Amino acid sequence: MPRHAYKGQAGLDIDVIDFQSVYVPGDTVLGHVSCSQPFSQKKMSGDVSRTEVRIRLFGRAKTKVLRKSQNSTQIYRGRAVLFDQSHVVSQGAMTGPARFPFAITIPKTSQPGFASRGDDWAREKSEPVSQQPVAGGGHREGFYLSSSQDDVTKHGLPSVFYFSSKSGWSGSKFEAYIEYVLEASLVCPGAESITVQFPLFIRKQSTANPIEGSDYEFGIHEATRLLRTEMLLADDVERKMTFRERQRRFWNPSKTPKYTYTTKVVYPTVIQLEHPDPIPIKLFIVPKLQNELTSICPDDDLSRLPSVKFVSIELSLKAKTRTRTPGTFSKYHKEEREHEFTIPFGLSQADYSVKIPLVVRGNIRDEPPPDYKAGEISTKLADETHSAATNSENPDSNDGNGRFSIRPVDDSIMKTPDIPMLNYSHFVPSEEGHFFIGSPFNIGAHLGIRLSQTGSTTLGAAAESPFGRCLYPSFDTYNISLTHQLEWTIRLACAGETHDVRGTANVRILPPSEEQEAHKKALLGPEGMEKNYDDLAMAMGMAKTAAGLVVDVLGAL
Repeated sequence: MPRHAYKGQAGLDIDVIDFQSVYVPGDTVLGHVSCSQPFSQKKMSGDVSRTEVRIRLFGRAKTKVLRKSQNSTQIYRGRAVLFDQSHVVSQGAMTGPARFPFAITIPKTSQPGFASRGDDWAREKSEPVSQQPVAGGGHREGFYLSSSQDDVTKHGLPSVFYFSSKSGWSGSKFEAYIEYVLEASLVCPGAESITVQFPLFIRKQSTANPIEGSDYEFGIHEATRLLRTEMLLADDVERKMTFRERQRRFWNPSKTPKYTYTTKVVYPTVIQLEHPDPIPIKLFIVPKLQNELTSICPDDDLSRLPSVKFVSIELSLKAKTRTRTPGTFSKYHKEEREHEFTIPFGLSQADYSVKIPLVVRGNIRDEPPPDYKAGEISTKLADETHSAATNSENPDSNDGNGRFSIRPVDDSIMKTPDIPMLNYSHFVPSEEGHFFIGSPFNIGAHLGIRLSQTGSTTLGAAAESPFGRCLYPSFDTYNISLTHQLEWTIRLACAGETHDVRGTANVRILPPSEEQEAHKKALLGPEGMEKNYDDLAMAMGMAKTAAGLVVDVLGAL
């Protein structure tokens, strides 16, 4: 199932004016078709008076699955032509070399006519119902698009895409791609036509500016931890427990100090590539102060609670490519492949250990003062934190209803918090009531975690750690679906003991914002744009030789 890569032939060429390494739907491609060897100068029997020069632009999504077994080989193919438009730019005999201008506009959506092209795709789920709630309630569901049940002119064009996977053991192969091709041809009845091809890299239009605030559609992952150890009362929690102390908590647990807290990870369900800010993954601790859960804080004095420290994080992003093709015994044959993008931390995270803030729940304007043990905030704590939140630096932080608006986080405060309560912030909680504290500890900002299509950067590294494959934005089209899942393992330490908080969440990857793309374009300049095109071609698995032949670098991604 070959892709259309660069194809040149002597005597015919495409010259693009103001060439862009990447286009967006709605752009107009301007240029000339150059013909240096017209049919009239060749010895042939064709009718040169009926010579035509044509320009064509088309986009398609193709899939192929080759399954090998001991006795048979099965091949499944699927194709969805998103649009196909062509124009005749010259008719009639040519007596010498000539150049013919053209202007062809990239449509913003798929175009009708799937049935005439032999495509028929019904609407159906591309993935199981996600467990991650979305804004406004409900669950996010992935669906393949339909070319027969939907108005295809409402389906925006997907970005270019390529994925290939081959089993070294069985020889089975999985391939899916989305391509856009500009093609020029010189046609004459009775003569062999000449065709040249020029792939265009088209990306889906993104947000005007980098996303912020509620655009991240934050979710919360919870994990409760019960600690039973003598170290909860120790002056030096860093020392090692004696054998007697370790045995006591097993043989006499009722007498062993205990502390229960819930770790809450605030994670984005929307991540934008090449965002100027780090990925906002946040963390905070909610102590459970009921007597049956925590015995070391009987007088509601939070200073008795030992600090919970962030030790390290392991982070990865899984991309799952799903395809469907017309089936043999069923309407569709479906396959899926997964690739993991690991986000490495080149330096040790030991120097980045910090205390994690505590959070308590309640409305500080409630009268009379609520019962702190029931999950509400005490009068003393309310007075202390209220004065911190309504200082002269931020007099407008209160909205008049006892709630506080989101405001920027001072990361310097978060690095070494001496007390559990910091400046206020508020976000969507996972239960009734409001959480008060300063900002949750922002792991992403603390470690400088950023993603691009080609790699990741962490811990302020100047160089990017390459992925080896392109990280494409999430999308669903007629026969291909690409989804992503964020996975993390956060190691915490409290009272001399460490434990891991593991979680996964379905996320949606967005392309870089238009602002970032414009900035990149300005930095590259014309020469940089051409180099960027060559880099993209190589990343997509295509390279052009001097003779105009195409080398398909399968597996380069």
